[in-house]
Formats: sequence, structure tokens, C-alpha cells
Amino acid sequence: MMASKIVVHISLLVLGIHGTTMRSQAAPPSDENLPPRPKEGGVETKFCEFYNSTLPPPCDHSNNATCSPTPVVKEECQPIETDKSNHCFTLWQF
Repeated sequence: MMASKIVVHISLLVLGIHGTTMRSQAAPPSDENLPPRPKEGGVETKFCEFYNSTLPPPCDHSNNATCSPTPVVKEECQPIETDKSNHCFTLWQF
């Protein structure tokens, strides 16, 4: 009786370890099993903003209350294609 319990416990342990490793080595998700993307509710923009060399020189607000913001260079975005997503990235160079 005791030997059969040990065999059952070892079998369950081996199956549990095998199931865990199979789950961790699963294939990456594909388009078929991904949830659908929302069609509404996203942030819509019509302009791309460029900050390259548009940062103002350092301005000390304690000494100069009239520090003016530097205008941002903008360009109108291309129209979004049907069933496509646009992704925006901000790249900072230091």
C-alpha cells in the first residue's frame, strides 16, 4: 500500500515537472490566438513632432520670468491604412 502511494506521488511529480517545462517552451503567440485589437479608444494624432535641435538654451526661471518655449517642428502624419496600426516612438539622443 505504501509503495503504491510513493509510485503515485512520484508519477504526479514527474507529470507536473513535465507539464511545467512544456508550458515554458511553448511557441510564441501567433495572429490566430491573439485577442483582437480595439478599433476605438486609442489616442489619435494628426501630427508627428520632432525635437531634434529644437530644445531651448537653458533658462533660469528664477532670474528670467519671460523664458519662452521653443516652437516644436510638426509634420502631418500619413493616413492610416485600413486594418493597420500606427506606432509612435520618441527617441532621445544624449
